[in-house]
Amino acid sequence: MARLRKNCTDIRFLKVQERFFDALGKTLHEGTLAKTGVAGLAGKAKVWDTTFYDHFRNLDDAIKQYDQRHDEEIKNLRDDILCTCPTMEYTFTKILVFIKSNKKYYKAHLERQNPAPFFSIAKIFRPILARSWSFYGRDQFDLCFRMFSGEFYGVIHFWGESEKFNESKINGHVARLIRLAQNATQRLY
Repeated sequence: MARLRKNCTDIRFLKVQERFFDALGKTLHEGTLAKTGVAGLAGKAKVWDTTFYDHFRNLDDAIKQYDQRHDEEIKNLRDDILCTCPTMEYTFTKILVFIKSNKKYYKAHLERQNPAPFFSIAKIFRPILARSWSFYGRDQFDLCFRMFSGEFYGVIHFWGESEKFNESKINGHVARLIRLAQNATQRLY
């Protein structure tokens, strides 16, 4: 549509866009996007449905921007972690706190059984694991990393589904991830 206004810096425009993203997150979490549609999404954002087209071309564009926005947040998290030469404990704690603060986004992906955002996060801890596993060859490292990434997804899935992203469980899950990382190579054989 001709109405689309991208990258507008008007504070009202940005606030409405944030309301759309909140509504989209809730709708994805509920798993009702197909039956909600543009009008329902606009209703949840408390704006006219025509306003939707000031921000997005269609629902697919809205989801794409929602995911891109989150990818930018992951990049900022990665930059924040990697500039400090972190320990595994620091890294996993920051990552779990980040997931907790974005739990609507991750809950929606857990329910759609889409591990892609979790594997984007896994790229953050790859360099930290590389330090611990530096004596292994590339093939062995890659195998361990893939296995550990799957275990990471399993930990997050359990934390989200069974424990509802309970913040008091973060330290226990960090300790478990550290143990898994330290023992990853032993499980290959």
